[in-house]
Order: sequence, then C-alpha cells, then structure tokens
Amino acid sequence: MFIISNGVETRYFSNNDSELLKSHMFYWSDKQNNRINTLQSFAESFMRPCQLAKMISRYMIINETDRILMAMRPYQVYAVESLIQQATETGNNGYVWHTTGSGKTLTSFKASQILSQQDDIKKLSFWLT
Repeated sequence: MFIISNGVETRYFSNNDSELLKSHMFYWSDKQNNRINTLQSFAESFMRPCQLAKMISRYMIINETDRILMAMRPYQVYAVESLIQQATETGNNGYVWHTTGSGKTLTSFKASQILSQQDDIKKLSFWLT
C-alpha cells in the first residue's frame, strides 16, 4: 500500500504493476463519511498501528483473475466492520446498501470471507441478486 500527500490532500492506493490510475487512489474518511485530507489527520486516523495492520491484512484483496491488488474504500471498510459486528454481537443477519458501482459485491465478499474464518460462525450464506 502506498500513501501520497502534499500535506493538504492525502490518498492511499495499492501497489500494482499496472498503470497508476487516479480512480484507484482513495481519500480516507471517518464513519460519518467526512473526508480526512491533511497528512496530519490522515496519519492520526489511518496510520495508527492497529488500523494500518487491519487495512493491510483484512482490507486488501488479491484479484487473481486480473492479477492486481485492490484496496477497499473507507465506506466499504466501515460496512464490512458493521456487518461483522452485527453477525458476531447480535447473531442477526445484515445487508449491504450502496449505490450502483460502489463495490457492494466486493464488500459482501470480504465480510463473508472474514466471517467464514471465525470459529463461532456455523453457517454463512453469500447471496447476490
């Protein structure tokens, strides 16, 4: 994962051999979707050791078909965390509601992948409609 900043605007993106696309460089935001721009604020939120480790170990996706490494966007990360919390703390179902083209399938896949690795999860369904 790479982080770029001019001090005022800060973004992160995954390391790939392919062409660097601006559309794959993401701003970080908080849970209320407020963008965190400055390098100082970004470092305080995104680069805390636990958060950075979680981003690298949980929220990077290896796309074997396209042979690329994908970084999840902030709202996807928060949606996955919310789904996991819903499943593990309440035992209830959950769903992902995002707009067209926002990464619902990827978000749902990642939540399912993480939940499937937990010992206390007995049954997991991943449905696409």
